[in-house]
Amino acid sequence: MYAAGSQPPIPDTRVYGYASVTAMEGSVINRELREQAEAIATECERLGVALLQVVSDREPARRKGANRPGLEYALTRIRAGHANGLIVRDLSRLTRSAAQLGAILQWFLVHGLRLVSVAEEIDTTEKAGRVAVRTLIGFSNRERQRITESTRRGLEIAQRNDARRRRAAVSDDPELRERIQRMRERDMSLQAIADTLNAEGVPTVRGGAKWRPSSLQAATGYRRKKPELASLLSGDVS
Repeated sequence: MYAAGSQPPIPDTRVYGYASVTAMEGSVINRELREQAEAIATECERLGVALLQVVSDREPARRKGANRPGLEYALTRIRAGHANGLIVRDLSRLTRSAAQLGAILQWFLVHGLRLVSVAEEIDTTEKAGRVAVRTLIGFSNRERQRITESTRRGLEIAQRNDARRRRAAVSDDPELRERIQRMRERDMSLQAIADTLNAEGVPTVRGGAKWRPSSLQAATGYRRKKPELASLLSGDVS
């Protein structure tokens, strides 16, 4: 983080600056942060606003991630009234995701807060700036819808493929399942049931050489008891 100069805050014209860098060598990171901070400070001087601080983040390993504590800090302070805006050198500093950018821009518009991007010459206190931001929000929303639809189609295809690949189970043969359950009700062990079916030559549903206790678990409803901690974490308190 870079502290601003000794200039006292001016009511209603206080802003935070925000800078972000990719994972690079230390000297390169320092130079990049310094260049962004200088661009932000120059813009603040031009606009006549008081720069409280420039906060910074290293971009998440997954560039579309939301793990940006510096940005979170700045937005929280702005929302609490400690400042009324944020200045960045360019909008890509906020996020690399077009789908996520719209949500960030919408936040500033909804709360009536100022966002300035030096490179794009956007200032939401100006009509042209608000029009530009709304255009970007519209593009972002379409991108998010495209991603959502693509993800939905991918899940549907995966589910259909899984259904085709699913192996046959005892539960697919109601008569056989009922017979096995009746044997369990007579306190026969899984091994005893498997031995009986093998002796009678009942074919296995998956084409195996013989019945095994493990292949009978789905039909009998037998399950190993979850460890206590796993039950608590899964919400299973039965």
